Amino acid sequence: MSKKYVIYRRVSSKSQGESGLGLEAQDRDIALFLDNYSDTPFEALGTFTDVLSGADAHRPQLAAAIELAKKEGAELLVSKLDRLSRKVSQIATLMDSSVPTIGVISAVSAG
Repeated sequence: MSKKYVIYRRVSSKSQGESGLGLEAQDRDIALFLDNYSDTPFEALGTFTDVLSGADAHRPQLAAAIELAKKEGAELLVSKLDRLSRKVSQIATLMDSSVPTIGVISAVSAG
């Protein structure tokens, strides 16, 4: 049985999303983790991306990622905790929800 992940990425501005700069760094860190530190075999079930402020509680792609993670019993994987939210209260609510696990890979460095 393979380890299942649902990947969530977020950038704050449309220009970050269009330039790919913030997304490329998140993709790099996530790939580094999956290739070197994840249980193997693993399966990435989907990648969800919001281009919204981390202070905005309404993020449709995060909701979709959480729904898929719940449905599949997968770990919700983010590159850094601030990709989930800039508000501690929102992060606490997510961690208390029924998402099986939230994986944060900020300790992994590509440099």
